[in-house]
Amino acid sequence: MDSPHQTHEGHEKSVTRPQPAPQADWEPQPTSTDAAVVVQRAAARPSGLRPAEVLQLQRSIGNRATQRVLERSERGPAPSTAPELGAAVQRKPDTTKYATTTRSALSPELQAGLTLGQASPTSVPSPLPDWVATGARPTDGKPYNSKERKQFAFKWSRTFANNAGGLPGVAGAGGYNEYYAQPSAGYTGDDVWGQNRVLRQTNDPDGTFWWTTADHYTTYKYVTDA
Repeated sequence: MDSPHQTHEGHEKSVTRPQPAPQADWEPQPTSTDAAVVVQRAAARPSGLRPAEVLQLQRSIGNRATQRVLERSERGPAPSTAPELGAAVQRKPDTTKYATTTRSALSPELQAGLTLGQASPTSVPSPLPDWVATGARPTDGKPYNSKERKQFAFKWSRTFANNAGGLPGVAGAGGYNEYYAQPSAGYTGDDVWGQNRVLRQTNDPDGTFWWTTADHYTTYKYVTDA
């Protein structure tokens, strides 16, 4: 006979023991109230956002924007459109379309005009360059008069419209400033200012570039090292 204190195996009471929770493959992060932090988390792991963080996004950037963030996160990061390190980036006028020159290849008069334009791009140089203040007009050898000196000051850094479209940009839309340069030696035309001009290009988002013309806006050259 079995002992009254003995328990049959078949009658033993079943006991359910708690099982250890499965290990997550990512480290939980504390709930954040910073929308920027939440967006970063969404980009890294959208499934890791807590309901409170999604609600924080909705309050901060709106429901539609939150939905877009989550959708982008689920699709994964978009391909990068940024140039790789060392990749060539076009940041100057297209030298296959326009004539080019270097500073040293310019005439002495255009070199001096370029230097003066770069030194004083938006205001009239003071004092005026010697060739205007005390020099002689190429047309008759007489000094520039006060009216002509005022004209020089008036024209300095004036907008050049590029009406003929010979320069980059939309024809007639401007985007350039012009500067008089000393007439070339031996000039025999009837313009007291000769034909030399310097132009500063300001309509290019990649920078400011310099051009010259030695035939009064008939042809142009981009100064590659200006």
